[in-house]
Amino acid sequence: MKKIKKELQFKGYTSNSLYNWEAFNKKKFRIRKKTSLLIIGDYIQLYDFFWEINSFINHLNESKDYLFKLEEKLSGIEKLFVFGMITNENHKNILTKIAYDIIEATRLKNITVRERAEMVELAIRNKVLQFKNLVTYP
Repeated sequence: MKKIKKELQFKGYTSNSLYNWEAFNKKKFRIRKKTSLLIIGDYIQLYDFFWEINSFINHLNESKDYLFKLEEKLSGIEKLFVFGMITNENHKNILTKIAYDIIEATRLKNITVRERAEMVELAIRNKVLQFKNLVTYP
């Protein structure tokens, strides 16, 4: 078993948690990043799909308040939290907002789903690092 850089670990979380991404070896980081990008890419594609569906079902609806109900049940970003072992509800809400803001801001841009996923993944990793650095220990 490989030795983990203990000084980089976020206390209270396993070495596989996204909170500890800085301590991942190159192979572990590469695999976890690739999987995260696949999850985020699926989330982006669903977001774009539901945006188009909602646009269609709200045709001639001035209040634009009809929603495709399945959208509420499919939250692909939650898979990322399970995979990354992120359980803090406040952190999940903040990370979801970050992902949503980037996805919405890039929706009509001429960039690929992969590029958008990379933007989200990097922003989430950086925010997780901020969460980690805000914690003080006695």
